[in-house]
Amino acid sequence: MAGNVRFRIKGTAVYVDPVAAVPAHIRANDSSYLTAGSGPRSRAWRPPNVGPNAALDYAADALRSQSRDQIRKNPLAGAIVERLVTNLIGSGIKPKFEKEEHQKLWTKWTDEAVADGQLDFYGFQAQQAGGMIGGGEVFVRLRARRPQDGLSVPLQLEALEAEFCPMDKNEAETDSRGEIRQGIEFDKNVKSRRVAYWLYPRHPKDGSFSLSVNEAVRVPASEVLHLYVPSRPGQIRGEPWLTRALARVKDLESYDSAELVRKKVVTMFAGFIRRQLPEGLTLEDLQELYGDAEDAGGAALAGIEPGSMQVLLPGEEIEFSNPTEVGGMYEVYMRQQIRFVATAVGLLYEQLSGDYSDVNDRTWRAAVTDFRRRMEQLQHQIFVFQFCRPVARRWAELALISGAAADIDPSAPVTWTPPRWPYINPLQDVQTQEREVQAGFTSRARVVSERGEDVEQIDAEQEADNKRADAAGLKHTSDGRAQANKQIGHNGGPPLDDPGNEPAPGSRRKKEK
Repeated sequence: MAGNVRFRIKGTAVYVDPVAAVPAHIRANDSSYLTAGSGPRSRAWRPPNVGPNAALDYAADALRSQSRDQIRKNPLAGAIVERLVTNLIGSGIKPKFEKEEHQKLWTKWTDEAVADGQLDFYGFQAQQAGGMIGGGEVFVRLRARRPQDGLSVPLQLEALEAEFCPMDKNEAETDSRGEIRQGIEFDKNVKSRRVAYWLYPRHPKDGSFSLSVNEAVRVPASEVLHLYVPSRPGQIRGEPWLTRALARVKDLESYDSAELVRKKVVTMFAGFIRRQLPEGLTLEDLQELYGDAEDAGGAALAGIEPGSMQVLLPGEEIEFSNPTEVGGMYEVYMRQQIRFVATAVGLLYEQLSGDYSDVNDRTWRAAVTDFRRRMEQLQHQIFVFQFCRPVARRWAELALISGAAADIDPSAPVTWTPPRWPYINPLQDVQTQEREVQAGFTSRARVVSERGEDVEQIDAEQEADNKRADAAGLKHTSDGRAQANKQIGHNGGPPLDDPGNEPAPGSRRKKEK
């Protein structure tokens, strides 16, 4: 019918057939894309198109509950969090200050950094990373303390899980403030700027014994750090990292449990004993002869144990289901499913499963290189930017105000270094770094920094080692002064100016005059 309708362009006498105006190849397929039209591949595929925040409006609480439930109960889900935290944080992402006294002050403060006192600053990093992975996001309160609290720098950190900020707190903009969306208040003029978070004083899901009202209160955004991965532009809350793998992880656990029960039942019985029914006995006589089929509580005595010989009463029959034996397909199926799960959460199959049977050095190096790039992206673009740098700035501000560090500049950049990656092939990796430094492609300081260490500290330790060796009259191959005196091309022998550098008997080399 639409083909019989024409439209006139306003202000002209030109008529347009809307169907004829569409190219024939597009009309034939309803779309320029295979899955976007009404063809057989997309007829039943009509996914909802929701914004970055609408998708979490009603699903966030359920996703967090499912994710944490699997992390508590499912070994595979728990291993995902442990492996990610280990590679993302390790022993801690550490700062390097320009002045040594500031570095020592920071090191002293790390033991005082956490409000509950159960972790140091680097253990707190690992805790927050685990919370972000399992719950999608975490909040950190920056708590300024009083001078009489006796801290080296009057600052402590308090961890808040995602539930502290109510997802259902949504209020329209008013004359006095901006919009509140998913518990976050935004600036009235700059719509995307966060000015406050609405937070509960206590965890709303923790079953607090207190009878006081637990209502969300307004906390300035300058006092709160929000750690999450904004995977979509405009996304203001985070989703659990296990979201894409949750269904498969849950189903895989059910499948493995069912297979375990099947194996257990199959191996339970050694045989059955069937008794003949004696003649002339009543039901009471049979019960007295063979025993009751119920215990004192009325429960049926139907339990079995491995290797048992089960007695059947006269006339009783037993029938078992006979599930098909999966044979060697069980291992193949489990390996493939774990690969899917590992891919969904950004891990390698070998890391998640602990199965390194089918990997060689070259394949592992290629896979690990890609994985490390992903971890470095999360370390620097998410964790350092959202957590480490703001903490260091506030720490420096309070150190300056309190007089703990009178000459510190809170705006000065601080270098944050994650733990070094272990060598894949130690000998080749070290030789490569050595040649890169010698060729001028990089610096010794950069190589040391990539290892997660401080080049100045290493220099000081080497200097102390050399002094101690000189005092004891010792010479070590690690002494760089001996290497600097060795001339290239001398086949590793002593320097040419060494008095003992005499030619061997019969040598053609002439002594220098």
